[in-house]
Amino acid sequence: MLASDAEGGIWYRPDFVERATAERWFEHLREHVAWQAQRRTMYEREVEVPRLVASYRLAAPTVPAPLLECGERLREALGEAFNAVGLNYYRSGSDSVAMHHDKFHMLVPGHPIAL
Repeated sequence: MLASDAEGGIWYRPDFVERATAERWFEHLREHVAWQAQRRTMYEREVEVPRLVASYRLAAPTVPAPLLECGERLREALGEAFNAVGLNYYRSGSDSVAMHHDKFHMLVPGHPIAL
């Protein structure tokens, strides 16, 4: 565990997914996800989000197989059933994410987030 506080902890597990599986999942997702470009208002102007995004409810029939596999591994490891996944595709060194705060009002206390 890297950190722990009243709201939970941060675990780092570098070998949670072996390299060959991670590469297989990445290739499949890169090719088969319906990636979307988005625009967002920042500093009173609309800008392009510098990455592609996608999201799935894990109960949906259109969920790519690698996400189901990963969800099952997480459930087995953490004893927690995840219900959704958000994906970001950084296409090049020009794509990025800025410092931000997630929408904490949407989070359920005591339920983990896997990154």
